[in-house]
Amino acid sequence: MTIVSLVTGGRTGIGLGIAKELVKRGQKVYVTSRSKGDVSVDGIELIHCDATTSEGVGYLLRYMTERNLKVQVLVNNIGHTLSIVDPFCDIANWEKVFSVNLYGAIRTTNAFVPLMAELEYARLINIASNAGIENSGPVTFTTTKAALVAYTRSIGRVLATKYPNVVANAVLPGVVITPEGHWQEIISSSPERAEKYLAERCPLGRFGEIDEISSFVGYLSSKQNSFSHGSIIPLDGGQAKGLLTYSYLD
Repeated sequence: MTIVSLVTGGRTGIGLGIAKELVKRGQKVYVTSRSKGDVSVDGIELIHCDATTSEGVGYLLRYMTERNLKVQVLVNNIGHTLSIVDPFCDIANWEKVFSVNLYGAIRTTNAFVPLMAELEYARLINIASNAGIENSGPVTFTTTKAALVAYTRSIGRVLATKYPNVVANAVLPGVVITPEGHWQEIISSSPERAEKYLAERCPLGRFGEIDEISSFVGYLSSKQNSFSHGSIIPLDGGQAKGLLTYSYLD
């Protein structure tokens, strides 16, 4: 029986890389996007909806159930700063960032996990950020990603007790180069800034690649990943210092 996977925000970037990896593993993959465009990859089907809203998730659930598609692997990949960088922004802007980086993942989890629990095995994978465990990026972004990390750890424990066949994990990428991403733009427009960032923040001296994230997510989606309930996994080349501003090894 073919495994059905759902990747939110999977039309471009890391999400698309994850979708391609799951296809290579023999899964039938559905990705969501609220922007126009298409995905011309065999084995991937695009669903146009905003998976951060209750209306969008409701549509997504109806789309899958009407076609008798039982989601076995759910990857909550949507995340963004929304260019909201003022730490003293109003609550309305905080709500926007929370909707993108946390509430959407909660909504899809609430909608699909009870159905996933009926399957032989299922996997819930939240794509957070290493900004969720250290001060990196706008305050709004780091706070909401930290909330996603805490949510995954907590819901993972609940699932281990209530639905042990559903394993929940969070992956925390560091800076990863994507074709339409922020750092690709910086490399093109201000290479000296990129070089300074790599020298000061990245022990490996380079950015991550999409397939270094997607291949690991592929493993997390597998049946072999059966003992990592609630595990939080940084994939950042040693970039995050866990809130420390210095190292005893320096």
